[in-house]
Amino acid sequence: STDIFMIGYYAELLARSGNVGIVMTSGPPLVHPHGGTERLLSTNPIAFGFPTSGPDPYVFDMATSAVASWRVRQAAYEGVELPAGSGRGPDGAP
Repeated sequence: STDIFMIGYYAELLARSGNVGIVMTSGPPLVHPHGGTERLLSTNPIAFGFPTSGPDPYVFDMATSAVASWRVRQAAYEGVELPAGSGRGPDGAP
């Protein structure tokens, strides 16, 4: 489950059916811990979905990294830079 894109989609499906949805996934090490130079953590996305009294559920979808891995791949594909401070080089410098 290393390339699931938007897990909030699945949390929303569950919430729209009247359930509370909690969706998580894991993956390979892609993220340096603060001050580190080695990839030790995954982006570990997590999403929650809750039914509401209105027509739309409440959905929360996030990665635990500064930037979701799909954004990094998209930026590389498009040849654009990521926002300053959202990544580190091989030497650990921003």
